[in-house]
Amino acid sequence: NDIVNQYPNIHLNIAGDGPEKKKMLEYITNNRLGKNITILGLLSDLDHIYKKTDLLIVSSIWTSGIPLVTLEAAMYQVPLLVPRVAGICEFFENGKNALLFKSGDKDDLKDKLVLLFKDNVLRKKLAKNALLEFSNKFGVEKITLQYLDLYNQILY
Repeated sequence: NDIVNQYPNIHLNIAGDGPEKKKMLEYITNNRLGKNITILGLLSDLDHIYKKTDLLIVSSIWTSGIPLVTLEAAMYQVPLLVPRVAGICEFFENGKNALLFKSGDKDDLKDKLVLLFKDNVLRKKLAKNALLEFSNKFGVEKITLQYLDLYNQILY
């Protein structure tokens, strides 16, 4: 509500599904946020979503490694706002290729969301750096060389 009051044209799309969906729908209805928040549900083809996205927020408090959605967003040069949790912290560096917020701290999340919303230069910098990091660590050439190295170890 604080963000919507300050920026009435902001819009949040929520992709996914889960046990909190009912609570979110009630919150949206009770706070008259229907024009600002849309729950998209589970999606299989995200290409068109990423192309229209200004910012991706990952709110999960549990991850096993790097969430695929963050790597996909990096490929589309979508800036990231992600929690400081294991897995994510090993790949994303605060202020370099993403903004990290303290997991469970809604004020920290809000402050960083507003910062990214207002600062187009920072969004572009983070998105560019995330793509470079993604390409350096997970690009076709890098993965191919790792497979070749593995095959050579097995064969010799």
